[in-house]
Amino acid sequence: MAERTEFEDFELLEPAPGLAPVSPDGLHLGLNAQEKLLLVQWYGTSAYNVFIKIANGEIEKAETRHFQNWKDKEVFERTGLIAVALRMFFESLQREFNHQVDEFRGEVAFAKQTEEMDKIKRDDPESLIQNM
Repeated sequence: MAERTEFEDFELLEPAPGLAPVSPDGLHLGLNAQEKLLLVQWYGTSAYNVFIKIANGEIEKAETRHFQNWKDKEVFERTGLIAVALRMFFESLQREFNHQVDEFRGEVAFAKQTEEMDKIKRDDPESLIQNM
């Protein structure tokens, strides 16, 4: 029997208690309706814009520190890894924010459409003709 790698063991682990489950596609967190609503209310606000500005500033400071260390190969490589990791994390956060907001908006649109269809089903045919 082939020996298992540490990565295979990692893939079999259950998520830690209290963490939001990952969606079926495995790419996004499975937020509940309240969490999505909070995110949508925050997304695009002045507070969100300040967060984005500060995060970008921190990334730019890390990139600047990286480029300032060009003379020392070891420090340059280490600070480069840190700067790239920060940039990747921030971009991942933005993708997750966008996905969750889009998903919420889609759910709201679907709920509105379902409500309209239910209203049409409740109306009698004569009132439908009059409303046209």
